[in-house]
Amino acid sequence: MSITRINISDLRNLKNVGLELGPSFNFFFGENGAGKTSLLEAVYLIHAGRSFRTSDLSKVIANQHEQFFLYLENSDADGNVVRLGLSRARKGVFQAKVDGDTVSTLSALASHLPVQIVSPESLMLLSGGNKERRKFIDWGVFHVEHRFHECWRRSERLLAQRNRLLKTKARRSEFTSWDQAFVKEALELTAYRQAYVTELLPFFSDLAHAFFPQFEVKFVFRPGWTDRESLADILVRDFDRDCKYGYTQSGPHRSGFSLRVDGQAAEAVCSRGQLKLLVCCLKLAQAKHLRENRGLRAIFLLDDIESELDGANRQRVLEQLRLLGCQALITLINREAITSGLASDDRVFHVEQGCVKSWQFVNDAHTANNND
Repeated sequence: MSITRINISDLRNLKNVGLELGPSFNFFFGENGAGKTSLLEAVYLIHAGRSFRTSDLSKVIANQHEQFFLYLENSDADGNVVRLGLSRARKGVFQAKVDGDTVSTLSALASHLPVQIVSPESLMLLSGGNKERRKFIDWGVFHVEHRFHECWRRSERLLAQRNRLLKTKARRSEFTSWDQAFVKEALELTAYRQAYVTELLPFFSDLAHAFFPQFEVKFVFRPGWTDRESLADILVRDFDRDCKYGYTQSGPHRSGFSLRVDGQAAEAVCSRGQLKLLVCCLKLAQAKHLRENRGLRAIFLLDDIESELDGANRQRVLEQLRLLGCQALITLINREAITSGLASDDRVFHVEQGCVKSWQFVNDAHTANNND
């Protein structure tokens, strides 16, 4: 899959931008604050319905405007084009469309746009809590197992109901039917996650060995409760404690994983550059698995690729993306970093104060064309 066109209106400092993208690498260079990251943010918003930069989407809307509008065209390997649109008002009203038809859930957009992002914030995947790690696993399961999303929604609804009962100090007998239903969905959800991780591990192990031949890197999946007891027994045993705190402390909502490097937690022993490279390994492994199992190519957003990765490791990551045939949108400050390894079908854009212009290198000179 690849994005062929994107239109952005009133998102941060991008007031009226229209771009035609290439199927391979699309580089965006410019000074800090020019709007490079906002371009990637626009794609990510259409994919996920949320920003990777802020939880307050009112901050994404341009000053003195009431809403943003996003539109893109996505083409598959057979040339079929899907048109996706998203708008969001300051008052919180979303509207999402697929081929002109309004859709009620943002997952309808995500299913057409398998986007991976690597940004300075991506280090939270390893240095943060289990929430980001669950999102990582669930991204992969969502794109390969069509039953997963509805199972996840049922599990979330049952968890919310159980937590409401805990807060009201309901009698133990009132939990019996809810716990049975919750355990059923939890086990199904965990089975999907475990099956995905089992399939993902060979791809990740190969990449980790290639990038870190000096280390033993191990991926450890955690379902959200100890494997020494059944979840049903744990819910009974921990009932009083759950009541005390007002929420369920064991279940698939506590799921996650850890990376061990030579037996120690990766976030404890690795440098920031090594952590970012491990994040790249994880995302590349997912892309390889997606291509192998669904025949789909993920779209990569690489924000500030110069940050924490030296030149050699940047090239290694980009080489893996080229081997996968993935489209990538890549931001960086220094134009000089682009010239090495630039392929004939790559495209380069200069971003300045919210304006985006195509940029072509011709014998160390350039030609610029306005694309907004």
